[in-house]
Amino acid sequence: MTRPPIRRLPAGALRELFNTEILPRLQSPDVMELVQESATAPDSSGQPPGTLSQIVQYSTVIDGQLVKLALVHRYLLPDGAIGASGLPDPKMAFHDGIIYLLERGAH
Repeated sequence: MTRPPIRRLPAGALRELFNTEILPRLQSPDVMELVQESATAPDSSGQPPGTLSQIVQYSTVIDGQLVKLALVHRYLLPDGAIGASGLPDPKMAFHDGIIYLLERGAH
C-alpha cells in the first residue's frame, strides 16, 4: 500500500473537515478510540478541576488494514462530557485517501 498524500490545513479548515466528515463516523461500532496521552488539565486551560487533557486516536479497518482516521486533543470533563468548545480539536484527519495535518505553527 502506498503512503497517502499529505496536505496541511489551517486550524479552522482542519476543524471544518473533521466536524463534517470524521466526527459523524466516530459513533460507528467499527471505529476504535485509543487514548494515547491523558493528564490533568492545567489550571491555565480554564477547565473545571478534575478535567483531563487527552490526545486521542480514532481508527477503523478499511480493506483489511487498520487506518488512523483522526488524532485529536480534547478536554474530558469529570462528568464525561467534552470541555472547551464541546468538540475534539483535530490535529490530523484522514479523508478520501488524503492525510490532512495542521499547518506548521498553527495551534
